[in-house]
Amino acid sequence: MLEGTLEKERAGARESASVTARLAAEKDGEIAGLKKKIAELPTSEEYAKVKRQLRVVQAVEYNMLDSDTLEEGGVRAGDNDDLDEAGRETLKLEEMLMAKNQQLEKRVAESNRLMDTKVEEVRLLQLRERTLEAKVEQQVTFFPLSPSPPPPPPLPSWFFFLDPSHADVSTALLD
Repeated sequence: MLEGTLEKERAGARESASVTARLAAEKDGEIAGLKKKIAELPTSEEYAKVKRQLRVVQAVEYNMLDSDTLEEGGVRAGDNDDLDEAGRETLKLEEMLMAKNQQLEKRVAESNRLMDTKVEEVRLLQLRERTLEAKVEQQVTFFPLSPSPPPPPPLPSWFFFLDPSHADVSTALLD
């Protein structure tokens, strides 16, 4: 009887060990899958790079950097000490792009201002043109145009003899 109980316990322990081994193998498979997913995720450096690029795009496209972005790691004067070469280059690029963006915005503002003044000038000239056309119309009604005089009669043929520019014709007729 003792051997039967011992045998049952051994069988139970083997069963328990096989279940535990099977669960451990499943968990190992899950761990391997999670490690693979983690390996596919971007590193913190890649994340920081993408975040900087996003800030540059925000600055260029929308001409704004929200204060949260600036506080979280944007362009700050004291941050240049602990950045690597790539980080410093990125900051220089950001600064150049922001400066270029501001320059382009100034040009657009100046062009818009110039366009507004030219549109106003055109509007004033069109108003003046209408005023002058109204004056001309008014003068035509008060002073009607006289019909054009008849054309002058043709010149007599002897007239060409008197004109020195036709000397060759006059000498040919005299001969």
